[in-house]
Amino acid sequence: MIEGPWEGWKALRQAGKGDGTLEVPSRTTGVETGFGPARYALGPAGELRLLIPCSPGSQRRNLGATPKLDVSVVRYHLDGKQAPFIDLTCTDGGLDAVFAELVGEVLSRLPAGSSPEDATAGTISDFRELLISDARGEASRSAIIGLLGELHVLEMLSLKSPDAVRAWTGPFELRHDFRRGVLAIEVKTSARSDATSVTINGSDQLLAPAGGELSLVHVRMEQADGGEMRVEAMFENLVSMGVDRKQLLKGLAEAGCIDPSDAAWNRLAFSMQGCDAYRVAEGFPRIASDMFVDGAFPDGISKLGYQVDLGHAAGCRMTEAELDRYLEEFMA
Repeated sequence: MIEGPWEGWKALRQAGKGDGTLEVPSRTTGVETGFGPARYALGPAGELRLLIPCSPGSQRRNLGATPKLDVSVVRYHLDGKQAPFIDLTCTDGGLDAVFAELVGEVLSRLPAGSSPEDATAGTISDFRELLISDARGEASRSAIIGLLGELHVLEMLSLKSPDAVRAWTGPFELRHDFRRGVLAIEVKTSARSDATSVTINGSDQLLAPAGGELSLVHVRMEQADGGEMRVEAMFENLVSMGVDRKQLLKGLAEAGCIDPSDAAWNRLAFSMQGCDAYRVAEGFPRIASDMFVDGAFPDGISKLGYQVDLGHAAGCRMTEAELDRYLEEFMA
């Protein structure tokens, strides 16, 4: 009798090792794929995994990763040579039960004649709602606008290097939206083409990194049916630019967008109206903690929010060439 997923993973955990076939803890499922049997496996922190032998061409196909499910093509030594495997790893222990069901379904499709790629992608598609958990909800207009502005700047940076996604810090509640070394970028987005003011939240938002520089990028757009600025479209464009899909999904999830194809986040579309950048330096109107004694608010003040009229920051505005050089330097 072929053991089920829970039995396979339990046996691996109890033994503390695999059967020695691969260099990672694994054991056969007994289900053939045409390239060898699929294997139950464990990750370095005990994560539940399924390794499915596959064709080398699988690496070129999107198999349907989600923020809760890593899907990649890995290579391990098998019979003296490197062999490719589709690696399914559950990254959220709270979804282990769902993952076990998914693995059982993948394994049931393989003997029926589905290729490893089709069995994987088809099952993930069917289980997608469960795999992204119940964290999705109605996205506010302001949340959509803010996310689109950050994705636009991410596109600008990704033209310099697809590694820019690792500098996207805004979703992780850090001080600035993008940070790399001692350089930082704060993004402000307005849904009007003629907007000239932006809202600043807190006394540190316009404070440059120690020994570094800060720029403020003001993205201006307007709502338009069929507009090019839509979460799903911008996500797919970034992936096509070579941005790491897993890292991008992680950032989106932290921003509240669990699934970039979610209708709640794609109900609004916008067209680009303009993008201006400013050096937050001497002459830029701001209130920051370094203006207060010992960097602390006066007694009785606990929160700060204000608006900046960018018309008063004309002397700090970058030309297109200056912005391009700053982005180059940022990603250097």
